Amino acid sequence: MNVTNFNKKAWNLSHFSKIGYCKEEKRLCIYFLNGFTMEVYDVEEKVVFEFIISLEKEAFIRNILVSHYCISFYATPLHA
Repeated sequence: MNVTNFNKKAWNLSHFSKIGYCKEEKRLCIYFLNGFTMEVYDVEEKVVFEFIISLEKEAFIRNILVSHYCISFYATPLHA
């Protein structure tokens, strides 16, 4: 899984700063600052790129990912 860190201040993020994507499994992981991870299943690489370049990443999560994909949440280990 490839992991990307975002600068919270530059991107105006308050809920997360790190994501991971597995191209083979088409699985996107969003590591929230509150200690939870959201897994989004069957996400095409194109959608991940749209998310990465989106100026409103947290709105993209709510309006696109949560609305159109199967998701699950779980507690993230402290070192994630």
